[in-house]
Formats: sequence, structure tokens, C-alpha cells
Amino acid sequence: MRVTRRFWVYLSCLVVSALFWLLTTLSKDYSTVLYFPVEYVNLPEDKIVITPLPEHLGVEINSFGFNLLWHKMRGGLRSIEFNADIDNMKNYGENNFFFIATSSKLSEISRQLDNELKVIDVNPDTIFFRLGQRAFKTVPIKANYELTFEKQYQLAKDISIEPPTIQVSGPRAIIDTLSAIKTDKILLQNLSESTTLKVKLFMPTAPNVGLPIEEVSVSFPIEKFTESVSKVQLDIINLPKDYQLKLFPEEVELVYLLPLGSYEEAKAYKFKAHVDFNDTKAESKKLPITVDNAPDFVRSLRTEPEKVEYIIQK
Repeated sequence: MRVTRRFWVYLSCLVVSALFWLLTTLSKDYSTVLYFPVEYVNLPEDKIVITPLPEHLGVEINSFGFNLLWHKMRGGLRSIEFNADIDNMKNYGENNFFFIATSSKLSEISRQLDNELKVIDVNPDTIFFRLGQRAFKTVPIKANYELTFEKQYQLAKDISIEPPTIQVSGPRAIIDTLSAIKTDKILLQNLSESTTLKVKLFMPTAPNVGLPIEEVSVSFPIEKFTESVSKVQLDIINLPKDYQLKLFPEEVELVYLLPLGSYEEAKAYKFKAHVDFNDTKAESKKLPITVDNAPDFVRSLRTEPEKVEYIIQK
């Protein structure tokens, strides 16, 4: 079927008419409601809001159709700041129960919007605030981690966290139950060198609990370890005045792992170990050995032998 010239003329007239109608319609004033995310500012620092607050405000707007269409098509409306200073609140008749009439905020909201938009009304008409006293508590930060190492590598000393503590704020009943704040889970594999990471804090699930920071620095001191041996003379404790205790052997070896960088320090260190005369009352033929003094950097410490034979002499 051939399209005639008359059809194209008719179609062009129809399009032009529709455009004129649309321009005429959109040039008129209209009212509609736009829902803006709301951000509450200037809340009292020593208080917490116990009841949930509206997350959006329904703002009735009057403007040309062009402006309203543009804002609805754009989507992702920007947040409106709502001044919740305690001086703007009115007491509702109960302790720590306040309200703000949103009609008092029309000019404040209007200043945050485009000049072409006229604010007529805001919904809800009233926002209620039940306030509670904010409590503060300083607690340690603990790293939640799982590590694996290359052969012969281990943690050379305790991990370090910066900052090591954090001041938590929130309702007294919740804050009093907190003993520490943990980090998110840290998974590191096949470690062979010291590592420092920025790690997010695990936010408590309890409502109205606030943390002043979101992440901390966690350092893992990794070193290569080697086995070393030190000899030590056994001391005897709780020995009665008129008794003697003969040990076989009197000197034992301490076998342990230590970082390569601490090898000379360990050699100069004075290890101490002892047996307890009171253990002879168990009528065992051998006495267990207890190590009293060893540097913090050694790992997997054991004695060879683990027990010694003895003879009691009066």
C-alpha cells in the first residue's frame, strides 16, 4: 500500500497539534506531591532519638508543568535537611517527648529547593521526637581474624590495632552490655611478611548505637621462625627445711621456636624452670617441670625431658 502525500500532511499536522497542546498544558500551574529523603541535623549531642523518625517528607509543590515533569522524570531527589535543634521542639506533655510542626519549616524547606518550586504543604504535619539520655563508654577494639602462614612463618608478637580503643555512645541499657567492638572478619592466607590493613568496624545491631570512626588500622607482625634450644638448671620450690631432693637430670633443655631476628636475644635470656616438692605427694616416680621465665616472642615451648626422676633424702 502506497503512502500518499495527503497522509504525510495529515500526520505532520497531528504531531504539530500534539506539541502545541503539550506546550500549552505544561505551561500551566499544577500542584503535586514529591517525596524527598530527609536528613535530621542539629539533633542534641547528649540525647538519642528513641522512636523511629520519618525517612521521607511528602512535599506538596506548585509550579509550571514543565518543572514538575522535569523533577518527576529526573528521579533520585536530593535530601532535605530538617533542623531538629532542641530549641525548635515543643514539649508534648511528657518527659523527653517533643514535637515539631512541619508547617513551621515551609520557608526552610523552600530555600533548599529550586526557585521555580513553591512549597504549599509538608506531610506528615508533625514529627515526634522521644529523646533519651546518651551514654558513653570506652571499650577495646578486637580484631576478628583468621590467618594461615607460609612454612616456618608465624606472628612474631601480638597484633596491633590503631586506635586500640573506641568511645561508643548510645542508650545506657545497651552501652553497659558492650565489652568490646570487633572488626569485620579478616581472612589472610599464606603470610610471609608483615601486613597492615584498613579494616571496617563491625557495627552493633542494637539501635541508636554510634561509633565515631568506621575503620581502624590492624598490623600483623610476621617473621620467619626457627627452632632453638637453651639449657636450664632446675630450681626446687616448697622443699622442707630438713629434706633434700635429688633430680635426674638436674638440668633440662628448653626447646622452642623464635623469630630469626630474636635469636641472639634468646641466647642471652635467663630462662628459669622448677619442680615442686609438693608434687612428690602424688607418689609419682617423676616430677613435672614448670617454666617460670621465658621471653614473650618464643613459641611452642617445651622441655626435654618433660618430667624428671627424683630421690628424697633427709
